[in-house]
Amino acid sequence: MNKNFIFKNIVPITILFSFLLSACSSSIDFFEVKHEEAQLFISKNKETSGAVIKPESVELEFTLSSLYKSDKHLLKRNLISSENRNPKMLVVPLHFKDSKEVTNAYEKIALKNNIEAVFNGDEKTTGYESVKTYYQKSSFNNVNFDIVLSDYYDTNVSSNTIKNKDDVVRLCSNVLKNITIKNEKPSKNDFDQDGDGFIDSLFFIYDVHNYQRDSSINDVFWAFTYTKDFPTLSDNQLNFSTFSFASYDFMEKGENSELKLDARTYIHELGHQFGLEDYYDYAKDSSPTTYLSMMDSSLFDFEYYSKMIMGWTKPYIVYGEATINENELLTSNSPVVVLDDDTIIKRKGDKYVFNPFNEYLIIDYFDFDNDLIKHDMTYGNKNIGFVEDYFIQKSGYRIYHVDNRLFEVSNSATNSFYNLLDTNSYLLKCIKNTTSTISPNSETQYMKTYGLSSNFPYNINALNELTLIAKKTEQINQYSSLYIKKQINDDYSVSSSLMKINEDYLFYSGDVFDIKNYYPYFLNGNREKVLFDNQKTMKTKIIFE
Repeated sequence: MNKNFIFKNIVPITILFSFLLSACSSSIDFFEVKHEEAQLFISKNKETSGAVIKPESVELEFTLSSLYKSDKHLLKRNLISSENRNPKMLVVPLHFKDSKEVTNAYEKIALKNNIEAVFNGDEKTTGYESVKTYYQKSSFNNVNFDIVLSDYYDTNVSSNTIKNKDDVVRLCSNVLKNITIKNEKPSKNDFDQDGDGFIDSLFFIYDVHNYQRDSSINDVFWAFTYTKDFPTLSDNQLNFSTFSFASYDFMEKGENSELKLDARTYIHELGHQFGLEDYYDYAKDSSPTTYLSMMDSSLFDFEYYSKMIMGWTKPYIVYGEATINENELLTSNSPVVVLDDDTIIKRKGDKYVFNPFNEYLIIDYFDFDNDLIKHDMTYGNKNIGFVEDYFIQKSGYRIYHVDNRLFEVSNSATNSFYNLLDTNSYLLKCIKNTTSTISPNSETQYMKTYGLSSNFPYNINALNELTLIAKKTEQINQYSSLYIKKQINDDYSVSSSLMKINEDYLFYSGDVFDIKNYYPYFLNGNREKVLFDNQKTMKTKIIFE
């Protein structure tokens, strides 16, 4: 294969961008890679070679937490830091006067013990995982939460006085001024391991039913994670911005007999505290990630794209003809990023700087023996229509199309998708899997809020952050260019046979992924040529040997 390497030397600089994580004392080289149709081999027998950068040589330009700290325009979310290996979490049990489950001191003790178990316990106490053990396993021990429960806090109000999220924020702000832990007021610094002035992680568990279980409850009583504008930091009280709010009854929702306590809703909400978006479609008419992610179905493990942008793993980066040894790949706990045919990679010293907030293909290994996957593939969850015949009972590879480009917005009100920013620009992250008619966080809403117009030639709401490209959909016309379509009933059961999760969704030894056979997944795709949403050509063929 022909590969033409174009090196563009840049004058040494101290800081490349105003929002770079740390000063760059060495020069940064850019090299642009142009290649004709290339092949990537995932091989059991051959050594890693060719146009591939190994994880140990990769430096992530951004993680979710560093991105939101990079510029004042993005400082709307105080996220759990990817550099904080031992975040401190404060869990606050809230009592409402109209609670039907907690009416006396004994019931308060019993519920608090369950909350302690679901956040801090183990398989013996939950029948699955606790919040703490899940994140230890999923993060490859990069996250070890130190979780502390406050004393049970009596709000002295009924739930019907809380009508919207602003009421929740006011309530929670007041609670933090008055909580105690073992009858003593906590210090401001007790829950700020990263020293940014805010509680690392904050979770409120209330003791009334969620609104779907009790029609008399206001619909704000659900499970959600919320961020309010940064308050003025106080020297003598706990400061917070991002927090989660959920009912105690989510820990009891599991219909499967092996579950004692169910931590999965709280695990999902904490994904938002790390900065992840929901990967399911709020309108319930599509399934970009086909349930196979904690941020989609609140089941299974996080896929490796999420793990990467949370800073838990670094990828192999393929930019031309390459072979990756399968055993090396699997023991590295890394995904494979396949770049388009007109790629710019930045090199800083002996590291290659990769911006994961861009557009590319990503390959990860769906490991059936992973505890966090095997459990849910064994027992499932009736609430979302799983049927045992459709479980994936073996391991294989998944291929995703990632489009998580950032908007560059300058002071002159011009904008484009992120390439190189000047110091007068800031970033806007707005590509999501959800639809504009339902989601208040849709692309169009962001554009409207910021008064922006896009030079993107298609409807901005047609873009998805993460889309699984299922093997079984090769050369068939039952999926759209945007996502695998399905029909979801009101009870979340699945009607379309195409959407039934099965082993044909994965790639195995002997399979070949030729992107031309999956062109309808791409807005600019056709049988002759596949372009990414960003108009860049993608030709790479992936061969599983």
